[in-house]
Amino acid sequence: MKRFLFSLLVLLAVAAVLIVAVGPHGSVSLFWPPYRIDMSLRALVLVLLALFVLLHLALRLLGALLALPRRWRQAASQRQSTPSVS
Repeated sequence: MKRFLFSLLVLLAVAAVLIVAVGPHGSVSLFWPPYRIDMSLRALVLVLLALFVLLHLALRLLGALLALPRRWRQAASQRQSTPSVS
C-alpha cells in the first residue's frame, strides 16, 4: 500500500509540474480519424490519472478473483486437517 501511495504521489507531482510549466493556455488535440478532440492539458491529466487508478483497481480485483479458488482449496484442506473437538 505504501508503494502505491508513493507512486500516486510521484504521478501527481509530475502532473502538477506539467500543468505549471505549460501554463493556463495549454491545450491538447487528440486525433482519431474522422474525429478530433480538443481539451485542456489539465483535463487530459485528470482523465489519464482517473484511467490509471481505474486500471489499477481493476487489475487488483482480477487478481483477487483469480486467487479465490486457491484460497478456497487452502481453507478446505485446513478444515480437513484440523481435528474436530466434540
